[in-house]
Order: sequence, then structure tokens, then C-alpha cells
Amino acid sequence: MDKEQVLQRLKVLCPKEDENLAEFAVEEAMAYIKNYCRLTAVPEELLEVCVEMAHSLCERAGQGGVKRLTEGDATVEFETAEGTWATPFLEQLQLFRRGKW
Repeated sequence: MDKEQVLQRLKVLCPKEDENLAEFAVEEAMAYIKNYCRLTAVPEELLEVCVEMAHSLCERAGQGGVKRLTEGDATVEFETAEGTWATPFLEQLQLFRRGKW
């Protein structure tokens, strides 16, 4: 699966979403899936999960305030709710997770 497939489905789900935010959310969701599952590519079977994860990120973009802002190294840290934004998807991702060697 490639980024464009996910981005197209995300645009259908929320057509008014900012293009840059949508692209960032898709990249972040795909990176999270690859890192969590220890894979080099996101499997086709996780297409809908990836779209849902990106949508979740887009929805959370305006929520919470800035926790810390540093100008020197351009660090911006946001306040978040308990757990991670990916918590609702972990059960589905667990099925694709590879063991650590």
C-alpha cells in the first residue's frame, strides 16, 4: 500500500481537511504501523486501519494546548489525553506484529 491510496480514502472521509495536515497524518499513521509491527511496508490488509488512524490524528490536531514551546531548537510539545492516539488500534495491529529477534 502506498501513501496516495491512504490519502485518497482520507479525503473521501473528510474532504474539508487541510492538505498538509492530511498528508502529515497519513505519513505518521504509516510510520507508526511499520514501527509497531516491525515491518518495512504497511500491508494492504491494514489500509482501512491506516485511514482510521490518520483520521484520528486529523481530529486531534486542534485539541489540547501547547505544553512546551522552545524556539532555539524549534520544539513544540502538545498536551495529550491519557494513552496514545493509537491505543484504539493496537488490537488490530497486534495481529500483524512480528516478534523481536
